[in-house]
Order: sequence, then C-alpha cells, then structure tokens
Amino acid sequence: MGTLGLITFIGSYNNFVGALLVMRDQESFTVPLVLRSLQGTSAATWGAISVGSAIAVMPLLVIFILYSRRLIDGLTAGAVKG
Repeated sequence: MGTLGLITFIGSYNNFVGALLVMRDQESFTVPLVLRSLQGTSAATWGAISVGSAIAVMPLLVIFILYSRRLIDGLTAGAVKG
C-alpha cells in the first residue's frame, strides 16, 4: 500500500494535462504549469526554468530518500520466489 501511495503521489504531483484542463487562474497553477508558463513564445528564461525544476524535484527526492527501502521492498515483493 505504501508503494502504491508513493507512485500515486508522484503521478499526481507531476500531473500536467489534468491541471491544464481544470485551472484557469494563474495564481492556482501547479508547479508543472508554472514552469511551462515561464517558457514564452519567443524567448525562454532558462535560468528561472532550471531553478524552478530543481525546486520542484526537491519534495520528490526527500520522499524517495525517506521511503526508498519500502518502495524497493514493495516493488520486488512479488518477484521473489519463496
């Protein structure tokens, strides 16, 4: 259950299309939508996009580091014979 919860959290945290369809106000954008809005039509501020991406990855890295043992155990539980 922990592995399923972690994978579901990561999937919903990185959801782009669902949030793009629902959100109309820029103040309520999710992290992927804000990063996409930083990339303009003519020029992109790559420094801001890089910093934003690094900040967006931090919570996922912390959760992965804290629960990596449980994640690996859950993913390999069905693959080991008896």
